[in-house]
Amino acid sequence: MSNTIAAGAWLLDLGVGIHVAVGERELQYLLPDLPKFTTIPNAPSYCCKAFVWQGDIIPVVDIAQLILGQEITRLEQEELIVLAIFQSNDNTLIQRGALFISAIPSKIYVQDQQTCDFPPPQALWQQLSSSCFNHSEIGAVPILNLEKIFLTTATSLWSKQGVESFAS
Repeated sequence: MSNTIAAGAWLLDLGVGIHVAVGERELQYLLPDLPKFTTIPNAPSYCCKAFVWQGDIIPVVDIAQLILGQEITRLEQEELIVLAIFQSNDNTLIQRGALFISAIPSKIYVQDQQTCDFPPPQALWQQLSSSCFNHSEIGAVPILNLEKIFLTTATSLWSKQGVESFAS
């Protein structure tokens, strides 16, 4: 009998039938209220919002909108924000980013045997995720790579002019 180790993770419901996971230590905070957003000019709609939290500018990415390729209309009561933390591969300071979600995150445990192929669109999920697992009720659930999402997808698309809009 083999001993299998399960890794803790948070299951995030992004609405519109899309679920993702992040590592158990990557989810820092569920904001109790929606913050005041600043729109970043010239940024794609899935990553055009940011807010200030504890003195830091926090980019917000709407993964569901990015995957579907279209804007998603959500009722305010269906819109939640989770604050995630991550560290780049070069071990720089811990950084933060936020994700739109539609329900309170659930704690889950994932084992290596649950590994599966990415759901469609596979090429895009491969760019945003480090792996994927099969959830017994949901099916394929990508595990997000927050460094890729926030350091290459969102913030690299912001113009210097957009970030300066926080100062005004």
